[in-house]
Amino acid sequence: MYGSTHPWVPRASAPGRVSALHEAEMLDMPAEECLDRLTRLAAGLLETPAALVNLLDDEREFCKSAFCSAGKYAAGQSSPLERSFCLHAVVSRRPVVIPDARLDPRVSRHPAVIRGEIGSYLGIPLITRDGHAIGSLCVLDAVAREWTARDVALLSDLASSAASEIDLRRELLKRSRYEAALELERACLEQLFTSAPDGLVLLDPHDRVLRVNPEFTRMFGYSEEEVVGRTINSLIVPDGSQGDATDLTSRVAAGQRVAAEVTRRRKDGTPVSVSVLGAPIEVERGQVGVYGIYRDIGARKEIERLKEQIPAIVCHELRTPLTALRGSLGLLAGGLMTARPERGREMLDMAVRNTERLLRLVADLLDMERLNAGHVSVEARWYPADELIAQALEVVRPAAEAAGVWLIAHSAKTRVWCDPDRIVQVLINLVANAVKFSPAGATVWLGVEEAGPEVVFSIRDQGRGIPAEKLSAIFEPFEQVEMMDSREKGGTGLGLAICRRIADLHRGRIWVDSAPGVGSTFFLGLPAPGDGRAERTGAERPAPVPASRV
Repeated sequence: MYGSTHPWVPRASAPGRVSALHEAEMLDMPAEECLDRLTRLAAGLLETPAALVNLLDDEREFCKSAFCSAGKYAAGQSSPLERSFCLHAVVSRRPVVIPDARLDPRVSRHPAVIRGEIGSYLGIPLITRDGHAIGSLCVLDAVAREWTARDVALLSDLASSAASEIDLRRELLKRSRYEAALELERACLEQLFTSAPDGLVLLDPHDRVLRVNPEFTRMFGYSEEEVVGRTINSLIVPDGSQGDATDLTSRVAAGQRVAAEVTRRRKDGTPVSVSVLGAPIEVERGQVGVYGIYRDIGARKEIERLKEQIPAIVCHELRTPLTALRGSLGLLAGGLMTARPERGREMLDMAVRNTERLLRLVADLLDMERLNAGHVSVEARWYPADELIAQALEVVRPAAEAAGVWLIAHSAKTRVWCDPDRIVQVLINLVANAVKFSPAGATVWLGVEEAGPEVVFSIRDQGRGIPAEKLSAIFEPFEQVEMMDSREKGGTGLGLAICRRIADLHRGRIWVDSAPGVGSTFFLGLPAPGDGRAERTGAERPAPVPASRV
């Protein structure tokens, strides 16, 4: 069989050759006019019936361009390497001159030679600029002929031009791929920069702001236009911290990577606790700027503060009812029930109240811990708002009747997307608080309405109200309007904090409007999913229920 002793091109013998070939993206691709011109020119100058540009990978010979007067050869054809004349030129990296194919031992057994299709051959290797032989430019004749030095020189010049065309294509494709990669990298970096959850800032060598991302503007309250061109320290560093801030920026300017937890200043002057990471931006010519990463750690600091306070607060909350329990039980054990039955019953009632208070505290602590640990899931579904209100009122009714407080509810046919059990828990807490802090004969109103993209529940009372400085603090654990509230009203100081966590789990919000002596209105807003509108099942506006005790 022809080719049993044919030279081969081991992959290891020419590292990068096949890669260079594939970089040109010419295999299995349409003809290239620049190469077709060269094969036509080669056939005309050397007066041969056929001229070819063949490209060789490690498995086959691919005809990239063909000029053939007899039509035996065509661009796009592939053949096995063992039948390739051009393989000799690729292996030797020198011109292959065959005047009479029937007498040349390298190709005499080739089927085309035996059939009389190829009588003579002249092939010049195509060698790229980086030295890889990837194919050949060759001319063929059906008859034997003597190839002159002039023929070899002419075809070598044309082969150099073909190799240059391939090199140019490789270079253009490399540049195109490089530009595409740069564009992709820029797009990725831009997306990372703009969507990063941390505040990012780019500074020039003089600490002037070049660019900030949206989280930075949100964190510090500036627009990008307000900060670009200004020094970072003049924008966000409090007056008393300028020295420390200058030390940090100087260390980064000196090429160090620094990290610290510091207090910075928003545009409105309020402080914000942040962790900051600063590092130099370096290129070949040296340092060209600085980047800074700011992370708001206020929530973490608040959790740490609460963790430090909770043991003392819990001990205090436990000590009071336990002291009362111990005193009551001690008196009862001493024979108070026998000697003074009425006083004994008072002590028993006190023991029961303090036991219930302890149980509420433990239950609320467990709820708060589960919520903070993420162990509470929300199983949301469409649910009628009026049924949520009815369930909450059913639970609060006995307490309201005992306190002599009137409840007025507004029925609404709006449906909300929520976990009904959790939202009823919030409504019970808010209505129970309103009843607890209302005087006898007062009224508590409970209603619901659509407000843009939200469904908002409102609970309004006629109680003593909340001072302005306490409006946000009351949603923190163990925060109450007055220190005596937990003792006099029986609260644990965790109810509103639990309500806020449940609202957060629903991607909703909870807030209060109040003034001392006027009363308070607590609001629970739940976002409507989908198109931002709540689902409706009937009436356009809530219809009030006639006023009644409950």
